[in-house]
Amino acid sequence: MSRTPTTRSGRKTPAAFLDEDLLAELKISPEVAWYLSERGVPLPDCPPLIKTPEPRDEAGAVFDAERVDRVLKAFERLRHTQGALAGQPLRPDPWQVAYILAPIFGWVQHDDDAGMYVRIIRHAYVDVPRKNGKTTLAGGIALYMMAADGEPGAQVITAAVTKEQAGLLFKPVKAIVEKSPALNRVMQPLANVILHPKSDSYFKPVSSLAGAQHGLNLHAGIVDELHEHKSPELVETIETGTGSRRQPLIFIITTADAGNRT
Repeated sequence: MSRTPTTRSGRKTPAAFLDEDLLAELKISPEVAWYLSERGVPLPDCPPLIKTPEPRDEAGAVFDAERVDRVLKAFERLRHTQGALAGQPLRPDPWQVAYILAPIFGWVQHDDDAGMYVRIIRHAYVDVPRKNGKTTLAGGIALYMMAADGEPGAQVITAAVTKEQAGLLFKPVKAIVEKSPALNRVMQPLANVILHPKSDSYFKPVSSLAGAQHGLNLHAGIVDELHEHKSPELVETIETGTGSRRQPLIFIITTADAGNRT
Protein backbone atom coordinates (compact mmCIF):
# COMPACT_ATOMS: atom_id res chain seq x y z
CA MET A 1 0.00 0.00 0.00
CA SER A 2 1.40 3.36 -0.97
CA ARG A 3 1.41 6.15 1.57
CA THR A 4 -0.26 9.49 0.95
CA PRO A 5 2.55 11.81 -0.12
CA THR A 6 3.04 15.25 1.36
CA THR A 7 4.96 18.35 0.43
CA ARG A 8 7.11 20.65 2.58
CA SER A 9 3.98 22.72 3.24
CA GLY A 10 2.17 19.61 4.49
CA ARG A 11 -0.40 19.70 1.70
CA LYS A 12 -1.71 16.33 0.59
CA THR A 13 -1.33 15.53 -3.08
CA PRO A 14 -4.69 15.09 -4.85
CA ALA A 15 -6.07 11.57 -5.04
CA ALA A 16 -6.17 11.84 -8.82
CA PHE A 17 -2.41 11.55 -8.85
CA LEU A 18 -2.37 8.30 -6.91
CA ASP A 19 -3.20 6.15 -9.94
CA GLU A 20 -0.38 3.72 -9.38
CA ASP A 21 -0.64 2.07 -12.79
CA LEU A 22 -0.37 5.38 -14.65
CA LEU A 23 2.46 6.66 -12.49
CA ALA A 24 4.30 3.36 -12.78
CA GLU A 25 3.97 3.50 -16.56
CA LEU A 26 5.29 7.06 -16.67
CA LYS A 27 7.89 6.40 -13.94
CA ILE A 28 6.76 9.52 -12.07
CA SER A 29 6.16 9.81 -8.33
CA PRO A 30 2.83 11.18 -6.99
CA GLU A 31 4.68 14.23 -5.67
CA VAL A 32 6.19 15.09 -9.04
CA ALA A 33 2.88 14.44 -10.80
CA TRP A 34 1.22 16.83 -8.36
CA TYR A 35 3.92 19.42 -8.96
CA LEU A 36 3.55 19.23 -12.73
CA SER A 37 -0.21 19.66 -12.45
CA GLU A 38 0.07 22.58 -9.99
CA ARG A 39 2.54 24.40 -12.23
CA GLY A 40 0.77 23.66 -15.51
CA VAL A 41 3.54 21.44 -16.87
CA PRO A 42 2.22 18.66 -19.14
CA LEU A 43 2.88 15.08 -18.17
CA PRO A 44 5.67 13.78 -20.41
CA ASP A 45 4.80 10.95 -22.77
CA CYS A 46 8.36 9.64 -23.13
CA PRO A 47 9.23 7.70 -19.96
CA PRO A 48 12.87 6.65 -19.74
CA LEU A 49 13.81 3.04 -20.27
CA ILE A 50 15.29 2.91 -16.77
CA LYS A 51 14.71 5.31 -13.89
CA THR A 52 15.89 4.90 -10.33
CA PRO A 53 12.95 5.21 -7.88
CA GLU A 54 12.72 8.57 -6.16
CA PRO A 55 13.77 8.73 -2.47
CA ARG A 56 10.24 9.21 -1.14
CA ASP A 57 10.72 6.44 1.44
CA GLU A 58 13.90 7.90 2.90
CA ALA A 59 13.57 8.81 6.56
CA GLY A 60 12.11 12.31 6.85
CA ALA A 61 11.81 12.76 3.07
CA VAL A 62 9.53 15.57 1.90
CA PHE A 63 9.02 17.18 -1.48
CA ASP A 64 9.79 20.91 -1.54
CA ALA A 65 7.98 22.46 -4.49
CA GLU A 66 9.46 25.89 -3.83
CA ARG A 67 12.97 24.58 -4.40
CA VAL A 68 11.98 23.30 -7.82
CA ASP A 69 10.32 26.65 -8.52
CA ARG A 70 13.60 28.42 -7.80
CA VAL A 71 15.48 26.21 -10.23
CA LEU A 72 12.95 26.76 -13.02
CA LYS A 73 12.93 30.52 -12.41
CA ALA A 74 16.72 30.50 -12.59
CA PHE A 75 16.55 28.67 -15.91
CA GLU A 76 14.16 31.29 -17.26
CA ARG A 77 16.81 33.94 -16.63
CA LEU A 78 19.01 32.15 -19.15
CA ARG A 79 18.71 32.96 -22.83
CA HIS A 80 19.07 30.78 -25.90
CA THR A 81 22.08 31.86 -27.92
CA GLN A 82 21.54 30.15 -31.27
CA GLY A 83 18.89 29.45 -33.89
CA ALA A 84 15.29 30.59 -34.01
CA LEU A 85 15.04 30.71 -30.19
CA ALA A 86 18.05 33.02 -29.75
CA GLY A 87 17.32 35.61 -27.08
CA GLN A 88 14.29 33.80 -25.68
CA PRO A 89 14.12 32.42 -22.10
CA LEU A 90 15.35 28.89 -21.63
CA ARG A 91 12.45 26.77 -20.41
CA PRO A 92 13.20 23.09 -19.69
CA ASP A 93 11.07 20.52 -21.49
CA PRO A 94 8.41 18.67 -19.43
CA TRP A 95 10.47 15.46 -19.43
CA GLN A 96 13.48 17.35 -18.07
CA VAL A 97 11.38 18.73 -15.23
CA ALA A 98 9.64 15.44 -14.46
CA TYR A 99 12.62 13.11 -14.59
CA ILE A 100 15.58 15.31 -13.69
CA LEU A 101 15.00 18.73 -12.16
CA ALA A 102 11.99 18.04 -9.92
CA PRO A 103 13.35 14.82 -8.37
CA ILE A 104 16.89 16.15 -7.87
CA PHE A 105 15.98 19.51 -6.39
CA GLY A 106 12.59 18.70 -4.85
CA TRP A 107 13.40 15.83 -2.50
CA VAL A 108 14.84 17.06 0.79
CA GLN A 109 15.25 15.96 4.41
CA HIS A 110 16.27 17.85 7.51
CA ASP A 111 19.94 17.77 8.43
CA ASP A 112 20.18 18.39 12.17
CA ASP A 113 23.91 19.15 12.02
CA ALA A 114 23.44 21.74 9.29
CA GLY A 115 20.20 23.01 10.82
CA MET A 116 18.47 23.06 7.45
CA TYR A 117 16.73 20.96 4.84
CA VAL A 118 19.18 19.50 2.33
CA ARG A 119 18.79 17.62 -0.92
CA ILE A 120 18.61 13.86 -0.69
CA ILE A 121 19.83 13.16 -4.22
CA ARG A 122 23.56 13.80 -4.45
CA HIS A 123 24.37 11.77 -7.59
CA ALA A 124 22.48 11.88 -10.89
CA TYR A 125 23.21 9.94 -14.06
CA VAL A 126 21.43 10.93 -17.27
CA ASP A 127 21.87 8.98 -20.52
CA VAL A 128 20.05 10.62 -23.44
CA PRO A 129 20.21 10.52 -27.26
CA ARG A 130 21.77 13.37 -29.17
CA LYS A 131 19.83 16.57 -29.88
CA ASN A 132 17.95 16.46 -26.56
CA GLY A 133 19.45 19.58 -25.00
CA LYS A 134 21.80 17.83 -22.59
CA THR A 135 24.45 20.55 -22.81
CA THR A 136 21.96 23.32 -22.07
CA LEU A 137 20.43 21.33 -19.21
CA ALA A 138 23.81 20.55 -17.64
CA GLY A 139 24.95 24.14 -18.11
CA GLY A 140 21.84 25.52 -16.44
CA ILE A 141 22.35 23.20 -13.49
CA ALA A 142 26.00 24.27 -13.24
CA LEU A 143 25.09 27.97 -13.16
CA TYR A 144 22.35 27.37 -10.58
CA MET A 145 24.71 25.41 -8.33
CA MET A 146 27.34 28.13 -8.63
CA ALA A 147 25.24 31.23 -8.06
CA ALA A 148 21.74 30.42 -6.83
CA ASP A 149 21.97 27.44 -4.49
CA GLY A 150 22.89 29.50 -1.44
CA GLU A 151 26.32 27.91 -1.06
CA PRO A 152 29.11 30.38 -0.21
CA GLY A 153 32.31 29.82 -2.16
CA ALA A 154 30.70 27.24 -4.40
CA GLN A 155 33.25 25.49 -6.59
CA VAL A 156 31.62 23.99 -9.67
CA ILE A 157 33.48 22.20 -12.43
CA THR A 158 32.72 20.41 -15.66
CA ALA A 159 35.01 17.46 -16.28
CA ALA A 160 35.75 15.71 -19.55
CA VAL A 161 38.53 13.54 -20.95
CA THR A 162 40.13 16.30 -23.04
CA LYS A 163 40.38 20.07 -22.88
CA GLU A 164 38.38 20.30 -26.10
CA GLN A 165 35.61 18.07 -24.73
CA ALA A 166 35.41 20.08 -21.50
CA GLY A 167 35.09 23.22 -23.61
CA LEU A 168 32.08 21.79 -25.43
CA LEU A 169 30.06 22.34 -22.26
CA PHE A 170 31.87 25.36 -20.85
CA LYS A 171 31.83 27.51 -24.01
CA PRO A 172 28.04 27.37 -24.55
CA VAL A 173 27.48 28.16 -20.87
CA LYS A 174 29.84 31.12 -21.13
CA ALA A 175 27.86 32.30 -24.16
CA ILE A 176 24.62 32.00 -22.19
CA VAL A 177 26.05 34.21 -19.44
CA GLU A 178 27.24 36.77 -21.98
CA LYS A 179 23.85 36.86 -23.74
CA SER A 180 21.64 36.82 -20.62
CA PRO A 181 21.21 40.34 -19.16
CA ALA A 182 20.22 39.02 -15.74
CA LEU A 183 23.47 37.03 -15.55
CA ASN A 184 26.13 39.24 -17.08
CA ARG A 185 25.39 41.89 -14.46
CA VAL A 186 26.32 39.56 -11.62
CA MET A 187 28.76 37.11 -13.22
CA GLN A 188 32.13 37.57 -14.88
CA PRO A 189 32.67 35.24 -17.86
CA LEU A 190 36.42 34.97 -18.43
CA ALA A 191 38.42 32.82 -20.84
CA ASN A 192 38.47 29.67 -18.71
CA VAL A 193 36.27 30.43 -15.73
CA ILE A 194 32.96 32.07 -14.87
CA LEU A 195 33.00 34.00 -11.60
CA HIS A 196 30.18 34.94 -9.25
CA PRO A 197 31.88 37.59 -7.08
CA LYS A 198 28.98 38.07 -4.64
CA SER A 199 29.26 34.51 -3.34
CA ASP A 200 32.96 34.05 -4.17
CA SER A 201 32.02 31.12 -6.41
CA TYR A 202 33.17 29.88 -9.79
CA PHE A 203 32.46 27.47 -12.63
CA LYS A 204 35.33 26.14 -14.73
CA PRO A 205 36.25 23.22 -17.00
CA VAL A 206 38.85 20.58 -16.09
CA SER A 207 40.24 17.78 -18.20
CA SER A 208 42.80 16.13 -15.95
CA LEU A 209 43.12 14.53 -12.55
CA ALA A 210 45.53 17.25 -11.45
CA GLY A 211 43.06 19.93 -12.48
CA ALA A 212 40.28 18.33 -10.47
CA GLN A 213 42.47 17.93 -7.41
CA HIS A 214 43.63 21.55 -7.30
CA GLY A 215 41.92 23.27 -4.37
CA LEU A 216 39.26 20.57 -4.34
CA ASN A 217 36.22 21.53 -2.26
CA LEU A 218 33.46 21.00 -4.77
CA HIS A 219 29.83 21.95 -4.47
CA ALA A 220 29.03 20.41 -7.86
CA GLY A 221 30.73 18.41 -10.55
CA ILE A 222 29.30 18.07 -14.04
CA VAL A 223 30.77 15.03 -15.79
CA ASP A 224 30.23 15.20 -19.54
CA GLU A 225 30.24 12.16 -21.85
CA LEU A 226 30.99 9.57 -19.17
CA HIS A 227 31.35 6.77 -21.73
CA GLU A 228 34.50 8.44 -23.08
CA HIS A 229 36.28 8.28 -19.71
CA LYS A 230 38.65 5.33 -19.97
CA SER A 231 39.54 5.44 -16.27
CA PRO A 232 37.32 6.07 -13.24
CA GLU A 233 39.98 8.14 -11.46
CA LEU A 234 38.79 11.59 -12.51
CA VAL A 235 35.17 10.87 -11.61
CA GLU A 236 36.18 9.29 -8.29
CA THR A 237 38.32 12.32 -7.45
CA ILE A 238 35.37 14.63 -8.10
CA GLU A 239 33.08 12.48 -5.96
CA THR A 240 35.50 12.46 -3.01
CA GLY A 241 36.01 16.22 -3.29
CA THR A 242 32.51 17.10 -2.09
CA GLY A 243 32.82 15.82 1.47
CA SER A 244 32.73 19.19 3.23
CA ARG A 245 29.66 20.52 1.40
CA ARG A 246 26.15 20.40 2.89
CA GLN A 247 24.30 19.30 -0.24
CA PRO A 248 26.68 18.70 -3.15
CA LEU A 249 25.67 17.32 -6.52
CA ILE A 250 27.51 15.11 -8.98
CA PHE A 251 25.66 15.36 -12.28
CA ILE A 252 26.80 12.85 -14.89
CA ILE A 253 25.41 13.18 -18.37
CA THR A 254 26.30 11.19 -21.45
CA THR A 255 25.07 10.55 -24.96
CA ALA A 256 23.29 7.27 -25.59
CA ASP A 257 25.02 5.36 -28.38
CA ALA A 258 25.91 1.83 -29.40
CA GLY A 259 28.92 1.82 -27.12
CA ASN A 260 27.04 2.96 -24.04
CA ARG A 261 24.23 0.54 -23.37
CA THR A 262 23.58 -1.57 -20.30
